[in-house]
Amino acid sequence: MMLKRVCLLVVFLALAVTGCKSGDRKFRPQAGPLSYTTERYVFDKFGNEVIVQKPVNADSEIPWLFNVPGGGWVHRNTMPSYRFSQQITGRGIAIVSADYRLSDEATWPAQRVDVENALDFARKNARKWGLDPDRYAVRGESAGSTEAAWLSITENPRCTVLYASPLDFTTLRNGETSRVLGNYSQRDASPIYAVHAGMSPTLLIHGTKDTVVPFSQSSDYEQAANRVGGRVQLWRHDKGHVDVPNSINQRVGDYIQQCLGAAS
Repeated sequence: MMLKRVCLLVVFLALAVTGCKSGDRKFRPQAGPLSYTTERYVFDKFGNEVIVQKPVNADSEIPWLFNVPGGGWVHRNTMPSYRFSQQITGRGIAIVSADYRLSDEATWPAQRVDVENALDFARKNARKWGLDPDRYAVRGESAGSTEAAWLSITENPRCTVLYASPLDFTTLRNGETSRVLGNYSQRDASPIYAVHAGMSPTLLIHGTKDTVVPFSQSSDYEQAANRVGGRVQLWRHDKGHVDVPNSINQRVGDYIQQCLGAAS
């Protein structure tokens, strides 16, 4: 009887933990109180949202990180992971994460347009949210880093961080890229062919064992940008796709904090 009760208790606790995910695929049980508040805003007629996470008790006009999540243009992963949100907001930086249409809803350049509209919406509403409209950085992961790279080329973020990035569609061809591009020119969709000297300082993070987006996508981009006077650096690691060592994530946090001039 005692063994049966123990087994039931274990099952109950496992279900309780599973039920705490709240839509966050990478949720980890909290060790303490959240360092941020979360608000959602619809910014376009397609129902796309931005999620605004602000440090608790933040001062007004704080810097922010515009975050474009990945998902192969087939999965919507707008809510950042608990660990990522805690790390960035714990440095006194807000996070604005953006939705965009997926490849079964629209083909390129709809995704780029949606992300540009999300950034415009965030800048227009920044002061209302307690953010400095001009003091922002951009971050993109996997599929989202294609759109983020375009922002680093056409907009004026303080800096840009790109993780495992598809940057040249003329050499990266698979089912996901074919679906999102449709009949659009592979070259015209590729950020690597638009780099220039005045682009945002950019940090590339890429694993040498990435079998989804080859490491050469970032290494070729670094060389192309620096040839024309861009300020691009590549940090490599020996893991796979977006499987980034925590030590590098901490260094990236330091990089973003320094580029935004945020107090820890």
